[in-house]
Order: sequence, then C-alpha cells, then structure tokens
Amino acid sequence: MRNGDVQIESGTRAPMTETDDLDAQLLRQMQQDFLAESLEILDRLGTLLVKLEKGGDPDLIDAIFREMHTLKGTAGFVGFESIRTLAHKLEDIFGALRDGPLDVTPELIDTAFAGVQMLAAMREDIARGGTGEADAASLIARLEAAQRGEKLAPVELPTSQPEPDTTPATVETTLRVKVETLDTMMELVGELITAPNALMAIAERLQDEQLTSNAAVISRLIHELGMQVSSVRPVPVERLFNRFTGVVRNLGREPGKEVQLVIEGGDAPLDRAISERMYDPLIHLLRNAVDHGLEPTVDRRRVGKPAEGTIRLSAERRGDVVILRVADDGRGIDADRVRRVAVERGLYSKEEAAALSDERAIHLIFASGFSTSTTVTDVSGRGVGLDVVMQNVRHLRGNTSVETELGRGTTFVIQLPLSLAILQVQLVCVGEHTYALPLHIVRETRQIAPGEIQTMQRGKVLFVRDTALPVRRLSDFGLQISDCGDPTPNPQSAIPNRISPAIVIRRAGRDEVLLVDELVGKQQVVLKPLSPYLGRMRGVDGAAILPDGSVTLILDVEGLVD
Repeated sequence: MRNGDVQIESGTRAPMTETDDLDAQLLRQMQQDFLAESLEILDRLGTLLVKLEKGGDPDLIDAIFREMHTLKGTAGFVGFESIRTLAHKLEDIFGALRDGPLDVTPELIDTAFAGVQMLAAMREDIARGGTGEADAASLIARLEAAQRGEKLAPVELPTSQPEPDTTPATVETTLRVKVETLDTMMELVGELITAPNALMAIAERLQDEQLTSNAAVISRLIHELGMQVSSVRPVPVERLFNRFTGVVRNLGREPGKEVQLVIEGGDAPLDRAISERMYDPLIHLLRNAVDHGLEPTVDRRRVGKPAEGTIRLSAERRGDVVILRVADDGRGIDADRVRRVAVERGLYSKEEAAALSDERAIHLIFASGFSTSTTVTDVSGRGVGLDVVMQNVRHLRGNTSVETELGRGTTFVIQLPLSLAILQVQLVCVGEHTYALPLHIVRETRQIAPGEIQTMQRGKVLFVRDTALPVRRLSDFGLQISDCGDPTPNPQSAIPNRISPAIVIRRAGRDEVLLVDELVGKQQVVLKPLSPYLGRMRGVDGAAILPDGSVTLILDVEGLVD
C-alpha cells in the first residue's frame, strides 16, 4: 500500500484512458470510504452482540440486521466479495431471528461473534494491502446449519482481536485531511516553540519587560495553536475501547466468571499513533482484571457482591493529557501477599519488605516477571503483562499507577500525552553538558545535604517521606555518547560533600534519586529523532534545540540501565 491507497490487482488490460483513470480513482476512494465505515460498523456490532446476549429485545436484533445489511451492500458495491458473502450469511441469520424461525442461543451468539471477528480480519487484510480473502467455509457451513434449525455444537472463540489498523487510508478518510498534513502542522508548531523560548532568553539578558511580555503572549498563542492541531489529529478513544467488548466477554467465559464491560468517556480524544500502540497494554490489563481481579461468582455472592463482575474502561482529557482507567470491582491487591512474593523471589529481604509502604509494595507488580499467581492459565499467570504495560506506556511518555482497596477492587490509571512531538522536560547540567529529562518521569526536585544520604545494604539511599530511595549520580549511568559524553567521573563516582541538586524520578518498580550538578529549569521542547547514521544510542530518546541554539540530548533513564 502506498500513499494511503488500497492496491487492487487489475490483471492484464488495455492502456488506461482518462475515463478509466477517473473510474479507478473513484473506486479507490469508495474503497477507502468503505474501510472507514466498516470499522465503525464492526465496532458497533460487537457492542450490540454483547447486549443481545444479556437478554436483548427485537429492536437489538433489527439493529444488528441493519448493520449487516449495510456492510453486505457496501462491500459488494466496491468489489470485496469475501466480506459480502460472509456478511450476507450473517444477515440471513439475523433476518431469521427477527422474523421468528430462529431463537437466540449461546451457540448462535458465539457463531455471530466468530463471524464478526472474521469480518474484522478480512477488513484488516484489505487495509494492509491484501485481498481480504479468508477460509470462511466452515463458518459459513455453521451459519447455514443454524439457519436450517440444526443444533450447534459449542464454538471456541479467540480471546484476542485483530491488530489495530495502522493504515493511513482509514484515518485519512475519517478525518478528511491527509495525515501527513497534520503531522507537518504539528512539526511546524513544534518549530515555533523555540522562537518564544529564544526571545524570552534575550529578554532576560536585556532585562526588557516589554520584550518579556511579548514573548509570553507569543508563547501562549503557540501553545493554543498546538492544542488546536492536537485536537484535530486524535480520534475518539471509543474507537479503541469498542474493540474490547467481545474480548472481555470471551475472557470472562473461559474461567467461568460473569463479566460485563462498561465504557465511559468514549468521546475523549486520543492521538492516532498512541491509540494504535495502546491496544496491547489495555489487553494485558483486561486479562489481569478478569483473571486476578474479579473473584469467582460463588465468592462474590458469599460476600454480598453482584454475581456479575464489572470492568470499567474510562477516559478523560485534562489539559495536555488524556487519562485512561481500567477498573474492576474485584478482590483488590493484597500488599502483604506482594511482600511475601517479593521475598520469595529474592527481590527483598524480610526486613526490607516489611519496611515497604503498601503503596511501594503494590507497585512491585510492575516489576519484570513478577506475578502473585500460583497457577498458569490460558488468560494469565505466566509472569508477563504488567511490566509490558509499564514499558509500553513509558515509551509513549506516559505514566502508569494503581489504586486498590481490598475487597473493593483495583484501578489502573494511565496518563498519556496529547502529542508525541512536543515534550516538557527538566533541564539539568552534568559537568559541561546539559541534558533533558522528560518531565513525566520527574516526581520532584530538591536540594540535599551530604548528611541526608545514608548507606544501607544495597548502597546509598535517601529517605523521602519515610521511604528509602536509591541514590545515584547521572554520570553513574555510564552515558556512552561519543563526543557529547559526560566528562565527569563515571561509574561509582563519590557522593559530593556539599549541597547537591537532586531529582526524584519515576522508575519501573521503584523511584530513584538522581544527583546532578545543576537544575537548569523546565522547558517545552520539540523532540527530534537522532540521525539514522548514529544508530540506536542506549539511554537517548532523541534531541532538542534549546533557546540559545545549542542541542541537548533527551535521556531515556530506563534505557540507560536496561
């Protein structure tokens, strides 16, 4: 696929005339329209089928029939015969349900879900440049048997869905503007950010109040412009959330639990690129909620809870960030059990584990390979998942936190930026060089005296609100950046005998105190990728131009120690 167009195999044909060329362009445009419309239809069908399974009425069946009819008709019109055929068979089934010969049964609902998932797979294949062909013979035979009134055997449904569509054509058609244009606009806004920063630096040097005021106005207007561009580029988060309706239903059936999914705040905007990359992390959280969070039905009834567990997916926009929440009303996380597992895995001694606050102990669930599960199931319990969530969200320059209460449930909170191009950073000096730390990993900055740093079994620590945090110098991370390197002593350099600037940073598993030579200040910068000639540089996320024209490296602290 090139330039957002769907490739169509035309075979051997005569030279294209001007009319032929116009017809081909029109067909491609209609096919792109179909890809956008069909994605929305399939999302709605998943939600409608879940409602129907819970005891739907004739209006639901009629709504599903109409959606299938539309999908069948438009697919046939633009030449996607495989989708048309399968959608037609599903339309016949719901026509029979609507008119009375058939009844809604669990097996029939399962078959319908399987059909919708296969339609989604066909659509994704077309969007990626394929033909959309799939082996639907057994499914069509099953639909035909159901239409004849034959009893259906149980069907096994997958607990995952097709990968999110990353094809520019779908987004392009939906937004009615080239995605490349939006990207260029965001880049230009990013470039503009450096202008008021430079003016502000000049104004401070000249102590010119009028220039300072003008620079502040320009900065505010550019920020508002960036917000407006950001609001055009995203898609509603509901597009992402709706993909999970069938997934949660199938996950809930596997361990024999009753589960409902509630979606809230679906109109909140989420950047297209971020939405695509959040599919896997959310799948991990949903699996975790079903397998670890929700109790079996008998246990829920015993403690007076509804037999059906609830998982709530919600989103809200707060200024420059979007906050996603995955909440369940299950058993909650037992901090004492997490401490015991940490000791068993050799992560902490008994004394160290006992000294952990509940908040710090619970945060250990994000450590790589950490799991409190005693059994391995098809859903989870293999020691993977939450560390993947943490890492994926971190790569999107977001934060992940957890709120839990025993017996009441658990909520995972994910904070994501509206844009990946513009970044808030904390500038620091180490030796002769200035580095930038993404602000989302900075909990706080402080000045510490040498006497505040203590030595424990695991090395130097600083107590921050009664929690012992490891202390390191930025130079201890072993930056290997050629001529741009850190000239200060490298690993295991001594803690200075003076007041030292420090940053409390968020790390996967636990926070850490990072000593630097100077705190320069906060800055909004434009993230620039490094030249491909440099290759992948460990611990470096990119570069940015500062107001004085110098270049600073944006550090990936996790990457420095991985």
